[in-house]
This record gives sequence, structure tokens and C-alpha cells, in this order.
Amino acid sequence: MTEKNLTEYIREFSMPLELRENTIITAENLANRTEEKFLNSGKKLKGTAAAIIYISGILEDDRRTQKEVSKVANVPESTIRNRYLEIVRSLKIKKEK
Repeated sequence: MTEKNLTEYIREFSMPLELRENTIITAENLANRTEEKFLNSGKKLKGTAAAIIYISGILEDDRRTQKEVSKVANVPESTIRNRYLEIVRSLKIKKEK
């Protein structure tokens, strides 16, 4: 059995969170950028996908709490927080106003 990729986890977690399509597209774009920079190297993809969903929700004003995302992804909230910080800093993500 092969492990799912980042995009598959994003799609899987997005359904129960009822994310809008533009949020999912933003998440998939972030996933590609994350993979290009090898930010998920040596990390479990579920945690990275959860953090990307959390970031995308903020960027697209389709927010879900870390608790909501963590429940769906079955990862600790602390994992989401840590990956969130790492991804936002590495990709220099800023929320446009």
C-alpha cells in the first residue's frame, strides 16, 4: 500500500471541514511550493497537509481552528502550530489586507 501524497491528504481533510474550492486550490498550490522547497522532508505528510489547510483557510478567509483541523487530520494541534510556523516563514507568506 502506497502512502498518500500531500494533495490527496488535503482533498481528504477538506471534505469534512467543508472548505470552499478556492481554499482547496490555495492549499494545493501551497503543497506544491512546500514540496519544491523540501519542507515536508522527513515529516509525516498528514501534519504538513493539516498545517497547509490551516494556512489556506486564513489566506482565503475560510478559517478553521487548529482544533477542528487537528481532529479531522488526527494530528496534535502542536504539530499544526509547528508546521504552520515553519511553512509561513520558509515560504514568506503574508496575508494581504
